[in-house]
Amino acid sequence: MTSAPIVVHRRSRTGGRGVTVYSSGRDEILGTVYSDHDLVVFCEGTGVDEPEDILDDPQWGSGAAATPTSSAPPDH
Repeated sequence: MTSAPIVVHRRSRTGGRGVTVYSSGRDEILGTVYSDHDLVVFCEGTGVDEPEDILDDPQWGSGAAATPTSSAPPDH
């Protein structure tokens, strides 16, 4: 697994959550996720191996109880 620090931020007023990744010494905005699928696509783009597996991995964050700095948006 790649160790890129990916942050899924707090839910916005529109319901999406911003995603950033720390790369090359700075934070890069990847975009906004509205679903687990969106997050998997972003993680694939950063080189995370088997990104669909991180959604249930507590090392990356937990889906339903995701915090603002975890990697998975809640499924509400």
